[in-house]
Amino acid sequence: VSYTELIANPAAHADADKRKAMEQLQTLLTGALEARGRVLVKLNVEELNLKSVIDLLPALYSQVLVPASVVEELAAGRAAGHDVPNVVALPWARIVSSPTLALLALATDLGKGEAEAIAIAHERNALLILDDGLARRHAKVVGVTLTGTLGVLVKAKMAGYIPTVAPLVSQLTKLGFRLSEENWFKGCVREL
Repeated sequence: VSYTELIANPAAHADADKRKAMEQLQTLLTGALEARGRVLVKLNVEELNLKSVIDLLPALYSQVLVPASVVEELAAGRAAGHDVPNVVALPWARIVSSPTLALLALATDLGKGEAEAIAIAHERNALLILDDGLARRHAKVVGVTLTGTLGVLVKAKMAGYIPTVAPLVSQLTKLGFRLSEENWFKGCVREL
């Protein structure tokens, strides 16, 4: 039996900013570890990186569920000329709807795709891959287990699908992807 342990220097842990960054890293790693055999519901990434990340999903997760409202949003994006995937054409993706979407009816600041993804993850006790900060806060309120694009990349590295994470994080950052405590995370990610 093996286990993962995060060890911190006591002086660094005493610093509130560093402790917050450590807690965020712990959340990221916990999400990647808890994702084994769990369901992926929604992934938000930049258009230019979408295909490479999507190609990893069936190898990393036993089941990939996509909310019907996300499929609709992607279809609207394709119709507007954006280069987004046609989820219906992905043989490993299962399109689902949420019978309890009312769970987030009061969250009027969320898009329908985020709200349905959170509801599905809540209903199925599934891992939710989500990068939008506001949507993540709503998901945490209802007790959904989260990871993000970075968590997927860390899991892909741990599984041997990619050699390093740092170049991909650098590319994501250049495209506008933001990381909390960005400088601290960059230092940690370089070590992966």
